[in-house]
Amino acid sequence: VLCAILLWTAMSAGETLFLKVERLRRLYRCSVKHLPVRRGEDGSFGLGLTEDNVIFEFHHDTNADILECGDQVRAVNGIPLVRERLGVIVQRELADETEVAMEITRKVGTAANLSGEVFASLLLMHRNGSVLSEWPSDLWKVRTESVWGAFWTVTLPPGAGAAKLALHRSLLLTDPLYGSALLPLSDLPEGEVVTRWHGLRCSKTNSSEFIGEVLLTVRRYNNMISVSPRVTGASSEFSDEYEERAAVAAQHQTEPLAPVADLPMDDVVPRHTRNGAHETKASTHSGGGQYALPLSVRSQQVGT
Repeated sequence: VLCAILLWTAMSAGETLFLKVERLRRLYRCSVKHLPVRRGEDGSFGLGLTEDNVIFEFHHDTNADILECGDQVRAVNGIPLVRERLGVIVQRELADETEVAMEITRKVGTAANLSGEVFASLLLMHRNGSVLSEWPSDLWKVRTESVWGAFWTVTLPPGAGAAKLALHRSLLLTDPLYGSALLPLSDLPEGEVVTRWHGLRCSKTNSSEFIGEVLLTVRRYNNMISVSPRVTGASSEFSDEYEERAAVAAQHQTEPLAPVADLPMDDVVPRHTRNGAHETKASTHSGGGQYALPLSVRSQQVGT
């Protein structure tokens, strides 16, 4: 019984959240629509799409009255489109469906894509809506066709109910909030790695609008913490050292290895052999030091 209690305590104390920012896209105001899409006489939906599932042409007019070029297809029949093409999902999951429901985003107005430098912040929110902790990323120049890669691994404090990813613009004197995506922890299956596109919203958008999308990879899991004093040292769950360690996000960065310098040719080391003669040991290298060891656009025909 005691072992079971200690194990449960360790698992509860070690609940951890991993969150990675994969990409940004469509950083302008868009409306979110759910539209019925039908197959044409040839059995296809007649949509020409990019690899990122943006409509750029119609192969027939069956759906041309409700869809537009430039529409971003986000999901079909509730199945999110993450890195797979719409045609692959349709052929695998919906080959017998004559009509499907598509979730799309459509640009509103003529606003240009967000540009310049930005940074992201991971916020852990209490169940009552207050902010428990916040960790900012480094600055990054917006490139919607490239992978960002900023990520955090943090210990979830007691009372945490949601995580929020906030995107800030980096200006000369201010860092205004551009938009944010809220992720309730109850929606994150424990132990699973989930990658999804999330809409960015701000105070000026309503429930049917985005001002951008962010692709996030998230995992919530229990980190097994040893209860042995030999491993944890003198710090306890309730000590100041434990609280300080739990409140600091893991730093994911690497440092270059130092160069391995060759010995100069002049620095030879004589040593005696058994017969009294001298041998010379020098570097065999004559040179310097030695170190130790965009999304392409292709058409896809969505058919059966």
